[in-house]
Amino acid sequence: MLIVLSGLPGTGKSAIATRIAEVRGLPVLSVDPIESAIVRAGIAQSFETGLAAYVVAEALAESMLMTGLSPVIDAVNSVDEARDMWRGLAAKRGVTLRIIECSIADDDAHRARLHARERGLAIPEPAWTRSCAGVRHGCRGRSPTSRSTGSQTSRPTWPPFSPFWKGR
Repeated sequence: MLIVLSGLPGTGKSAIATRIAEVRGLPVLSVDPIESAIVRAGIAQSFETGLAAYVVAEALAESMLMTGLSPVIDAVNSVDEARDMWRGLAAKRGVTLRIIECSIADDDAHRARLHARERGLAIPEPAWTRSCAGVRHGCRGRSPTSRSTGSQTSRPTWPPFSPFWKGR
């Protein structure tokens, strides 16, 4: 199985990915720390470093799938190409794809979460912008991926994800 978390920064993807991984004993591949490592290696942050982080996560996920592991992907996945990459990988490896799309309906809560974030990465934390709310509201009701489970909360709640708590 390939489990993919999707949503804007600060919507709880990492918390949910970590919880799924803890309960099921699965590895998490998070795009932000991968991009941070690329930047720490001396490559200036750019569109290309972000893209490279997705490509590295995809390669690692494929390697894990080939050995029977079910990786949990923690990434924004805001563009069709990113979502198509995970669909293609699941199809290529013949595994089930599960998508959890995270969002926060409360703009103030979302802004506060972003403002309070400090993960110690070599890339800057995203800042709240007016466009952040517009992007999120524009995505409501959209079904960008197959088998999507929505999470719209200011803090992760675990019961909606009970299928992920069961064994591998």
